Amino acid sequence: VRNREMRLEFNRKRRDYHVSIVALSHSDYKQSHLYVMHDITKLKDAQGRHNRLMEGIISTLAHVIDKHDPHCEHHSERTKEVAIAIAGAMGLPKDRVDALSMAALLANIGKLYLPREILTKHDPLTEEEELILQQHVEHTVDILKDLEFDGPVIEIIAQKNERPDGKGYPAGLTADNILQEAKIISVANAFVAMSSARAYRPGMPVNDAMDALLEQADEAFDRNVIAALFHIAQNRSDWKNWQVVQMS
Repeated sequence: VRNREMRLEFNRKRRDYHVSIVALSHSDYKQSHLYVMHDITKLKDAQGRHNRLMEGIISTLAHVIDKHDPHCEHHSERTKEVAIAIAGAMGLPKDRVDALSMAALLANIGKLYLPREILTKHDPLTEEEELILQQHVEHTVDILKDLEFDGPVIEIIAQKNERPDGKGYPAGLTADNILQEAKIISVANAFVAMSSARAYRPGMPVNDAMDALLEQADEAFDRNVIAALFHIAQNRSDWKNWQVVQMS
């Protein structure tokens, strides 16, 4: 039995069907097939509404996360945009891109547990403050651990601050043990942070941000991911708009 989904249109109205295809083995029906069709239009519509609702909730949550850190407005959406572009350039299949997209939006939800003064501090963080900041990964995983995602969303988030050289956190994983999606988010997150303007500074030009990433290739970031971003960034003129400080 082979199963397929089929979309047809009758009188300008869409209908969705689940189709089961069975090869008939009886001698009277050689090379014949039985097609059994079930109308699943209402189910597909309900799934669509559910998916749109979930996407809306997650986008709203990402907005709340960014508002908690006023220096990171639009950061989650931009990180998602860059990460998806990199994944496309690297040929990741749709199911992995979907998990990556979800992880990028939810990656910093644990920062809601951190003091704002740490998130907005301009001077270098103290060792104690840096340890507090690193705890946002554990907070994020703890918040999301009981939710069921399609794909390794939580694992991607848990590894987003790991480094190929093993000096990342929280587990100190090395390159071979880090998910490719986590490597992509790491590069996307750093690129967005450098190239996006903050209230106290303009964003770094795209070429300068790429140079900064390349200087840390194979240590902090995966070289193949940086290479994929390099080929994309030069043709994304809209990303250059992130560098300008928006005056209110």
